[in-house]
Amino acid sequence: MEKQVVNASLIKDYCLEKKWAFYEYSKPETLHFLTKNLKKPNQLQVVAYGQSHVYLACMHNVAVFAGRFVRSEADGNIFLHGLTHNNTPTNLFNRLEQGNSLSVGQNNIAQIKVGEPNKSYDEAVLISGSPNFGHWMVEHVLRLAILELHPHLKKLKLLITNDTPKRFLGFLSLLGFKEDQFCLINHSDVVTVSRLWVPSVPYYMGHYSDKKMYISPDTIHLLRYAFLQERSLLSTQHASKKSRIYVSRKQAKWRRLVNEDAVVEVLKKYGFQTVYMEELSPQEQIDLISQVEILVMPIGGSSMVSIFAPKNAIIIEFTYKGFHYDPFTAVDFCRALGQPYHKIIGEPVSLPEERKGTVTEKFDYDFKISLNDLSEILQKVEQMTNSVLSFSQELHDKLFR
Repeated sequence: MEKQVVNASLIKDYCLEKKWAFYEYSKPETLHFLTKNLKKPNQLQVVAYGQSHVYLACMHNVAVFAGRFVRSEADGNIFLHGLTHNNTPTNLFNRLEQGNSLSVGQNNIAQIKVGEPNKSYDEAVLISGSPNFGHWMVEHVLRLAILELHPHLKKLKLLITNDTPKRFLGFLSLLGFKEDQFCLINHSDVVTVSRLWVPSVPYYMGHYSDKKMYISPDTIHLLRYAFLQERSLLSTQHASKKSRIYVSRKQAKWRRLVNEDAVVEVLKKYGFQTVYMEELSPQEQIDLISQVEILVMPIGGSSMVSIFAPKNAIIIEFTYKGFHYDPFTAVDFCRALGQPYHKIIGEPVSLPEERKGTVTEKFDYDFKISLNDLSEILQKVEQMTNSVLSFSQELHDKLFR
C-alpha cells in the first residue's frame, strides 16, 4: 500500500481564514551557525540549517486524535503538520497508524478516520507526550518555551499522552506547572476542546516534504533560561569549579557502549565521574549538567540535556559508522548555543534481538569506540581548558592584583 495522507490542512492558513488568533514568532528561512572544531580550535565552520516555523495558534471547537493531531469539528478538516518532530509523509503515516486513525479506502489509498469523542475540555494546551526522554524534551517540553511569552496560558490544562512516564512530568513542574493541570489521554482517545492552544514543535525534520533540519535558536535559549533561572543556576554557571561528567547508557536496552568499562577507565584519568540519568530526578539532572566543564555521552535520549550545560561547556558524543542521523543528537543544540562539540565515531557490534526488523534498527546497534580516539580528543580538550584557565588567571591577576 502506498503511504499517503489525505485531507490535511495547514493550521496557519485555517486560523487566518477563520480569523482565529495566530501568533507567528519565526518563519522558515535560511539559517547559519558558526561552529568550533575541537581538533582544530582556531578554525570555525559554517553550517546551514533552516529557521523553523514557530507559532502559537488558538483553535475553536476542535478534536485531538492520535495523541497529537487536530480535527475541526465544524467541517472535518485535519491538521498534522507542525505537531511532530518529523513532517515527512512516512512519519505522519506511522504516527496516524499508531493512533489507530487510518483506514484503507478504495484503490489502497490510506485515509484518516477519526472516531467519536470520548472526553471534552473547555480550554487546554496541546503538548502530547512520549515514553522516550529525547522525544519528550524535543517534541513536547521544547514547545512549552512558547508559553513563556504568554504567562497567563501557563495556568491552563495540558493535554499529555498517558505513555509519558511520571518522572518526565517532573520537568513540567520545574517550569511552574501544577500536577492538577496534567490531563493524560490515550492515543486512541478523541478529545474535544472548545478553545485549544496549539504551540508548534520548534525543532523538526522536513518543512512539509523535504528532509532538511529546522531549528529555533530563540526557543532553545528561552527554554534553557526558563529552567536555569527557575533554579537560580544561571549565576552559578560561571563558578570556577566545574565538573566532568560521563552519561552512561549501560542500563538502556540498546545503543549501549560494549567497551564502556575500558572507556570509563580512560575518562577517570581526566577527572570524569559516571552518572546514570534514569536514577536522577529532573532537579538533580539540571543541577548536575548546569555545572559541567565537559560532558561526554553516547548518542541517545540524554542528548537533549546539553541545553542545560554552560555555553562554554565542551560536549563530546559517541556514535558509530552507519548511524548517519545527526538530527536529534546533541550537535544541533550545541550549534544553537555555541557550545564546542565533537563526535567520536565507533564501530557497530551487535543489534539487540528486539530491534531486528524495526524501522529504526540501523540506529539501535550496540557499539564500541576506539580508546585511542578518545584519548586523543581528551588530550586536545585538556590543552584547551588549561589555556583558557591560564588566560583567566592572568586576566584576574591584572585586574585585581
